[in-house]
Amino acid sequence: MKLPGAIAAAALAIAGCGTTAPAERDFVPGYPGVDYLPAERMAGELMLGFELSLFEGCWFEMTREAAAQLSARAPEWRGRGPYRYRIEMMARRAPEAEGHGFGHLGLTPCQVRASRFLSVQRMRTRR
Repeated sequence: MKLPGAIAAAALAIAGCGTTAPAERDFVPGYPGVDYLPAERMAGELMLGFELSLFEGCWFEMTREAAAQLSARAPEWRGRGPYRYRIEMMARRAPEAEGHGFGHLGLTPCQVRASRFLSVQRMRTRR
């Protein structure tokens, strides 16, 4: 049965009610199907350097936007390091899973990914 144009458009609109596009998933790299936990405000010590990226004992990653913010506030972080910072940020934690490690050689039991830096203060590095 062929419907006039306006009726067909209305039928299609009603048929689409209640359906939504699937939400974009934010998977933890290397762990398909595992999503990061909701974003939260975090504060603590960040250490960055060659094969080193730790925030309070967790492997640290950041979004491109957060990397740009850090570069504007502390451009040296891209060097060999090590560098230490006292930071406050908005970040998401990867859920911990027994037998799964994060970061360099998978040796870190947890992971945090920053999406925005609220404050960055360089600390003296112990050598």
